[in-house]
Amino acid sequence: MRNVLHHIDDWRAYADDLRRTVRPGGIVAIIDFAPGAMFLLARDRGAPPDRVIETFTAAGFRIERRVDD
Repeated sequence: MRNVLHHIDDWRAYADDLRRTVRPGGIVAIIDFAPGAMFLLARDRGAPPDRVIETFTAAGFRIERRVDD
C-alpha cells in the first residue's frame, strides 16, 4: 500500500485483517510518510514508522526490512 495507512483509523484491526487474508509467505509492503515529512500537510499527518512496526508485529507479521527515506 502506498500513502494509505495514515488514512485508516484502527491500524490494529486493519493489520489483524491483513494477517488473516495474506496467504502464508505473502508480503505486505507499506510505503507512507512520517509525520512532518510533507511540508504541505499538518505535522500530525502521516504514519510514525515505529508505530507501524509495533502494530504489524503485534498482529503477527515479521519485519523484513525498514527503509527510512
